[in-house]
Amino acid sequence: MLAAGVIFYNDREGLKRTLASLEQFKYVFCIDGKFRDVKEGPLLSNDGSREVIDRFSNAILCSSLERSEPEKRSVYLEMASSFKCDYLLVIDTDEYVIGNIDERELKEPYYYVRMVLSNHKLPVHYSPRFIKIEKGMKYGLNHNRLLVGGKIIELAIRANKPLSKVLEGFEIHGDDALRTEDYRNTISEYQKILFAQEQGLSVKANS
Repeated sequence: MLAAGVIFYNDREGLKRTLASLEQFKYVFCIDGKFRDVKEGPLLSNDGSREVIDRFSNAILCSSLERSEPEKRSVYLEMASSFKCDYLLVIDTDEYVIGNIDERELKEPYYYVRMVLSNHKLPVHYSPRFIKIEKGMKYGLNHNRLLVGGKIIELAIRANKPLSKVLEGFEIHGDDALRTEDYRNTISEYQKILFAQEQGLSVKANS
């Protein structure tokens, strides 16, 4: 059984496009709420994003207030485990999928996905975005680092060619075309905070 996980916050049009592309997934876990350390804005989306979720029968809404991005991502991992999902796709609201996944061929702990992102410094690359769900798995303090049974999967790895198994006939595409200026400013503010925090943790770990 396949699932997807997405974090959103006042990004109605982007969320709508993302969810419309995920009909093949049994569940899509949608995590709403303002990020911790972002001073401005309501605690929950108030632009109609939450109402968008009601239009999709496979979308499940969860509110997660004042948490970091890794903590929010861990919420949808917990939900995927509790719903007994086999695999989960990590996707953002500036992204959408093209193609389909053949469940019969799945056996690896994770798969690389071909990424075609016009808003990225590496427009075409491969990233391990499709993960086999295991009980107790969660994100570490780094939002791109997944902890699985004492092992670490680095989700931020971006390569010109896949370093492991790749999902054939399936891609993630993305751009900023549907994001409002307010949203871009908010996410830019938060990412600066998040990256500074993660850099500080990395320095401490290596000192």
